[in-house]
Amino acid sequence: MCNLKTKKMKKVRILLVAIVAVMLVFVSCEKEALDENPNLSDVAFVAGTASVQDGDILLKSEPVAGSRDWYNFYKIAIVDAWSLLGKPNTPFLHESAAENDWVTGANPVNLSLANLLSLTYAPYCYNRMVSVTKAADGTPMYLGIKDFDYPQHNFNITMKGRQLKDYLSVDFKDLQVRGYKFIISGSYDLETIDLAKTMITSSGTDAGWPNYSYVSASAEHKTFSVECLWDGISITPSITADANGDYILFDGYGKEITNLSITYSIEQEIQAAGVPPSGQYSPWKTNVPVDCSASIIGQGVAFEFTTNAVGYEGGNVTLLEDVKIVVIPKVVELN
Repeated sequence: MCNLKTKKMKKVRILLVAIVAVMLVFVSCEKEALDENPNLSDVAFVAGTASVQDGDILLKSEPVAGSRDWYNFYKIAIVDAWSLLGKPNTPFLHESAAENDWVTGANPVNLSLANLLSLTYAPYCYNRMVSVTKAADGTPMYLGIKDFDYPQHNFNITMKGRQLKDYLSVDFKDLQVRGYKFIISGSYDLETIDLAKTMITSSGTDAGWPNYSYVSASAEHKTFSVECLWDGISITPSITADANGDYILFDGYGKEITNLSITYSIEQEIQAAGVPPSGQYSPWKTNVPVDCSASIIGQGVAFEFTTNAVGYEGGNVTLLEDVKIVVIPKVVELN
C-alpha cells in the first residue's frame, strides 16, 4: 500500500515538474517575442510638441496669414504604408486618453500659426508629422514633413516647411534689334500637386523639397510663342510685361511646372546697302534648343534672352554673320 502511494506521489511530482517546465518555456518565448516586437501596451503613449519654420524668415517676401493643419501618421513596420491616426485606427490602448486624442475627425488638428502642436504618439512605432500652412483663403502654401521614432528624437519636434509654389518668366527686351526677327517658342506641363498622396509618399522636407505626387491626368499643356522686332514684341498668349520687362507665364501655388522646352529661331531682314529696310525676313537659324535644366523642383526660373547683334542705323548695313542668342536662366528662390 505504501509503495503504491509513493508511486502515485512520484507521478504527481513528475506531472507538476512538466507543467512548470512548459510554463517557463511559454514565458521565455513570450519574453523573446516582446523583446523582438515590443508590445504597444507596454507604454500607452508619449506626449510632446511639434513646430515648423516655413521658408527662410530672412528671405520671406510673401507674408503668410491663415492657419496650419497638423497631421499625425504612423506605421508599425518600416515596409508598411503610412496610416492616418484616427480612432479606432490607432496603435494606442483602446479607450486610452491618447486614443481619444486622435478620434476620427480630429486629424488633422487646425491651429493658429503661433501655436505649437501638443501631440501624443505611440512608442515602438514609426511616426510622421505633417504640417500644411494655409493662406487666409485656405490655399495650401507650405508643406512640412518629419519622420521620427521614440527614443531617436527628443521633443520639441521641429521641421522645415517648403513652399508649394512654382514660377516661370521670360524677358526679351534685349532682342529688339534693327535688321533681325527673333522667334521664341516654348511649352510645358502644369501639374496639380496631389497633397494627400505627397504626405505619405514623399521623404522629409528638412533636407529639401518634397517628392511631389501629381493628380492623375491633371496636367495642363501650355505653349507660348514670341516674335521680337526692333519696334515691338508680340507674345501669345497675350501677356503684359511687368515693370522689369518680364513676361510671367506662371506664378502660383499648388502646381508644378514639368517638361519645360524652349527653342529659338533667328531671321535676317532682306535688304541691300543704301536701300531702306524691306520689312521682309529670311530664316537664318531655326529651332535652336535652350537649356532648361535650371527649372527644377524647389526653384522657379526667369529666362533672360540677350543677343550680340548690333543691327544697323539708316542705310549702313552691319548685320553680323555670327549673331546668336544668349539665354541667361536666373534662379528664383522659392522661399
